[in-house]
Amino acid sequence: QPHPTQPSKHIQPSRPKIQPGAAPEGSMQPKQGVDAAPTVLGVQLDDAYSDESTDGGSGLAETNLSPQPSAEDALPESVPSRVEKLLRVVGAFQPSWSENSWRSPARARRRAQYRTIAISILTPLVLAYPWILEGPDAVEQCDANWHTAWHLKPSTPETGKDVYYALSVMFVLLALAVAASQLRWWLTSGYLVSVRLYVILSWLIVGCFLVLSVLDWCHPSVDRNARPSQHRELFGLITLIAMWSVWTWGLYLVRQHLVALEKAFGKCLGGRLLKWALLWDAVVVVAASVHGLLLIYALPDISVFRVTYDTMGLTVACTILFLMAIIMRGFWQALHYAKAELEMCNSEREKKLSERAVRVARRLVIEAPVGLLPIVLSLALQGYALKAQENGNHYSVALLCSSSSCSLLFCCRFLVLLSGIDVLDFANAGDLQRAQRQRSTLQQSLKWRSSEAECKGWDDKVHELAGRGLTLRAILNFYSKLGTSGAMKNFDPELHSTADVVWQAIIPLSTGTRYGDCALATALMEGRSTVPRRMVTHSWSNRFSHLIAAIVADALDIPEYHEILHRLSSFELPALEAELYWKGQLDETYWVCCFSVNQHVSICATPRPRDCDPVTGLPAKPCQCETRKFWSETPPLRQDGQSIQCEMNKFDDMM
Repeated sequence: QPHPTQPSKHIQPSRPKIQPGAAPEGSMQPKQGVDAAPTVLGVQLDDAYSDESTDGGSGLAETNLSPQPSAEDALPESVPSRVEKLLRVVGAFQPSWSENSWRSPARARRRAQYRTIAISILTPLVLAYPWILEGPDAVEQCDANWHTAWHLKPSTPETGKDVYYALSVMFVLLALAVAASQLRWWLTSGYLVSVRLYVILSWLIVGCFLVLSVLDWCHPSVDRNARPSQHRELFGLITLIAMWSVWTWGLYLVRQHLVALEKAFGKCLGGRLLKWALLWDAVVVVAASVHGLLLIYALPDISVFRVTYDTMGLTVACTILFLMAIIMRGFWQALHYAKAELEMCNSEREKKLSERAVRVARRLVIEAPVGLLPIVLSLALQGYALKAQENGNHYSVALLCSSSSCSLLFCCRFLVLLSGIDVLDFANAGDLQRAQRQRSTLQQSLKWRSSEAECKGWDDKVHELAGRGLTLRAILNFYSKLGTSGAMKNFDPELHSTADVVWQAIIPLSTGTRYGDCALATALMEGRSTVPRRMVTHSWSNRFSHLIAAIVADALDIPEYHEILHRLSSFELPALEAELYWKGQLDETYWVCCFSVNQHVSICATPRPRDCDPVTGLPAKPCQCETRKFWSETPPLRQDGQSIQCEMNKFDDMM
């Protein structure tokens, strides 16, 4: 087990000792294709299972998985390879992929659930605000109040109602964006946390605009000198300033993304120019806030504020256009560099990474103007709305609220794209992909036949063994029972080995089931024949928690399993299962000898003297089942002397 702070990059297991009757050395090399044994932790772990009846029939060879001594600290910093550079590029395109293993995924999941629940409750309440104010006949009453306050004819279109409906749609869309931003709760990078907060603030601001439009529709106030009107204008000003601030913050997040691309490519993409432009934009927002307060409380004549606001609005519009030009130029250059990397690729892995970078870069080039142009349009419409308010037009507030909310919606869409949150990535969650994988694997397994045509019993046993895979869901469900009244009450993940779990949990739980004395995989999978896509080879002398962590690390495509160990606790395990589900890996199938081999036809009655519990010190108890045992020389035999019914001499054919 590598130390958590200094994980070993290469864990080289010792060569297992093959016992007589087992597969010959070199016959278990991994193959390409569905039946290939996977690489877990970045290395291929050789199987150490043999049929040695003199050692209690356990058939286990000791395999040392300790990391080899490394002089890594003494070596100079190596030059990044092309693959590492491409990984940095792809990581820069998707900055939310960076990990932070020191934060608790379970707490992050709980926070995401609380936010989603809060948004789900508050969104209907805000949408029902007109009915909360006016009762069941809110629409008719608000229309009447609006026509009376503005002295309009009954035939005049109800602008306030139309704006309420439009803002309601935007408000619901942003609520869905908030929920989507919480899906990848296991990712805790600073960039993604900022994007989540940005989306939540945008939802809150659009909610404020929605409330403002409802007040203007149901209780319009034409007299600007009245106290309710001043309070409403102050509320609108605060909402408007918050929206300008969120705009500036969104552009800052875009700059962060561009700076990450600069570091990945080693090229200047305009990050420094964006910094000074954002500082100027922040100064203008502060100046606009001061002028807004003066407008409400010190300068009742709106025309005094017009010239200053027009100047600031024009300045902000020019600044945002300048920012858009720099951002578009940066993304175009990133696309050019990504295409150049694609042309220089030699290996298949480099080509896939480069193609991925090109796709994302091309999408950013298309989405950038769509996400940023509404800001400029909104500024222009805000100036027009202020002029309409000066002239006493009834649609000024409606125009202000709708244009501002629309721009926030498009900005959120663009930043969600930059963060890497994409709901389409979760299309493989659940059972659909598992069923597709299982059909593909089953079709290939049914084609296999041994070279010994006359040994039909041998082939039947091989197919039976190959059908004893089990899902990662079932493995984690079994692991969650350890240490409880369900299995092995004294389980300690820091002390108990796989052999301890076999004798105290796997063998007892697989005894006397409705499927008889069977392999635990058969009981966990409820008798369904499951052809696995992975075969995990391991040593029973290692920690059982390390075995489970290595399997989960393979499912999550993490090169070292020490990052998973702390997530196997009872508090963190539900969050880990949820992450595996959303990534479509919870029903990935594995073949693990301790689960998939029927221990009742081999070792259950003959524990080894050294199989003692490290916590209690008690020796392992033999199983009292009466199932017949089959060793490698137990009749009936094949022509080469190997037992047809034995389950520990068929690993080559089973793979």
